[in-house]
Amino acid sequence: ILVDTSEETTEFETDIENDVFTLWYKLTQSEIPTKVAIISYNEEVTIHTSFVSDTKELDEAASMLNWNGRKSNLYLGLQKADMLFEKEGSENAEKSLIILGAGIPTAGPSSNDNEYFSGYPFHSSKKYGEAIYDLYDASLRERFKTYDVYGIQYLPDGSSSDRSFSDHLFNLLSTK
Repeated sequence: ILVDTSEETTEFETDIENDVFTLWYKLTQSEIPTKVAIISYNEEVTIHTSFVSDTKELDEAASMLNWNGRKSNLYLGLQKADMLFEKEGSENAEKSLIILGAGIPTAGPSSNDNEYFSGYPFHSSKKYGEAIYDLYDASLRERFKTYDVYGIQYLPDGSSSDRSFSDHLFNLLSTK
């Protein structure tokens, strides 16, 4: 579970925390043995727990999410999730990545490719979205094709431009 803990999502802190608890609980109650990792991202990335099925450890990890981040660096979050899958994930296990966040990156590498987000020429997150998709397209796409990737969006009512941008980014990243 990859969680955006930047200022982009602070007003949804309680909702997101509840959803993290619900997700790990439901995943670990499955008849199929399931392990869950919890990773948060803002300017930095924190692995709160690697792949575990111990509900006490997951409960503690979920309650340790730090909501003090200012920027949202989804790029680093995706890299860290991929690294964790590669380093500590079971080779033959089905892998799912659930991203909980605004889908509005505000930090990280940038790109002016204008290939995937050309419909958003003035959006402030366009350059970060392009870089995320360039990374995803170049080095992660083959591995991410083997993951089930889901995005759960938390955006305030208001900017239809942000909603549209976030929808587009999550649609590009999602495999399910």
